[in-house]
Order: sequence, then structure tokens, then C-alpha cells
Amino acid sequence: MLHHGKMDGADFRQVLCQALPDGGPVRRAGRDAAVHPDRCRAMTPTAPPAAGPYPGLGFRQFVAMIAALMATNALAIDSMLPALPEIGEALGIVSANDRQWVVTSYLLGFGVAQIIYGTLADRFGRRPVLLTGLAIYGLGSLAATFATSFEAMMIARVVQGIGAAGSRVLAVSIVRDTFSGRQMARVMSLAFIVFLAVPILAPSIGQVIILVAPWRWIFALLGLFGVVVALWVARKLPETLHPEDRTPI
Repeated sequence: MLHHGKMDGADFRQVLCQALPDGGPVRRAGRDAAVHPDRCRAMTPTAPPAAGPYPGLGFRQFVAMIAALMATNALAIDSMLPALPEIGEALGIVSANDRQWVVTSYLLGFGVAQIIYGTLADRFGRRPVLLTGLAIYGLGSLAATFATSFEAMMIARVVQGIGAAGSRVLAVSIVRDTFSGRQMARVMSLAFIVFLAVPILAPSIGQVIILVAPWRWIFALLGLFGVVVALWVARKLPETLHPEDRTPI
């Protein structure tokens, strides 16, 4: 406040805070007191916590959804690794090297399909393409559950990989549509924490499953996970790509 044409100390410090450089404290001329950046931060009102990006979808739930979409890929690879010997025995795969095709066939489908999803999502929107990918993931998991031959398992795993590619590609696109700058980096960082934890936990999850149930339950639960995520997306996530931003194929 001004008292008889003079500015009091609090107002003077607030004015200095507005012009404070990043290099360090600014001293008042003729005074020993200094205005330090930490004091400026304390004087600056804090902004309220960010609201959810969409109605009915809070920030934490959004991050959890993105993490779940990213986890579909890691779960499909790592959770069935403990069951490879049993899968090989059940499907008549004699060579241990041939069993690796259960993983390789999935990666082939996953790698090739990533090229397609981006173009389709830019044309038709994120939501329908993502739901289609999750549906393909569920069908591939179901087919792997009931596979009775090595060839059928290979086809099922390729289909499963094609479906998982959609969730991996579109998770990043949805975050980019919704946030920008530091907030986008924050969401991706939080989601990647879960994404990096899944490959560590997934083999243990698979081991627990084969201790209490046949190996086919691993693929059945992967399919169930895909269905749950798809229902979650269908219920809570709106279309994130505006119509004017869509591009023709």
C-alpha cells in the first residue's frame, strides 16, 4: 500500500518479484534486505490442481487408462514366458528354439501393424480405431486360448500382436491430443512408470496362474483384460481428435 506517497515493504517486494531475474536475489537500494526467488514463490498464489481432461474422467483415471493401454503389450509378451515349456508340450513343439516363435509371431504382428494405426487414427479418429484394436487383441487372445496346434497358435499370436499395436500407438496420440508441454510430459512419465513395472511383474503373474490353472488361462485372462480396458475406454474416453484435424488417407 501507499502511505503518504510511499510504498511499504510488502508492495516493494512484490514489484521486485515481478521483475526478478532467474540468476539470484535482488537487493533493495540502500537496504540490507534482499528479495530471494524462494520468497517470491512463497508470495505467489498457487494455482488450483488441474481438473480432469474430460467430464467424468479425472486426471488420475486418465493416467491409469493410458498406463493400462500401454500394459497390454508387455502383458502379452511377458506373462506367458513361464508357460512356454507347457505350451510346447501341449502343442507338440519338440525343439526349444521353435517355442520362441510363440513370442516372435506376436512381435511380427505388433511391429508391422504400428505403421497402419497412425494413418487410420488420423483419418477416422482415435476412439473407433483404438476400440477396434482392443477388439482384435481380445479375439487373438481367445484364439490362443483354444489353439490346438502350433500353426493355430502362431496365427492367434500374430492377431493378438496386431491388436496390441493399436493400444500402444494410440495411447501416445491420445495424450498428445489432450495435453501439451509440461503437462503432457508429466502424464507420459507417470504412465511409463507403470509401463516399466509391468515387464517385471508379468512373469510372476504368469507363474502364479500356471500354479493354480492350465496355461490356457493366461491367454484367457489377457483377453479379459483387453475387454475390460475396451469397456473402460468406451464408457469414459471421448474422441480426442477434433474433426477439423482429421486428414485423408
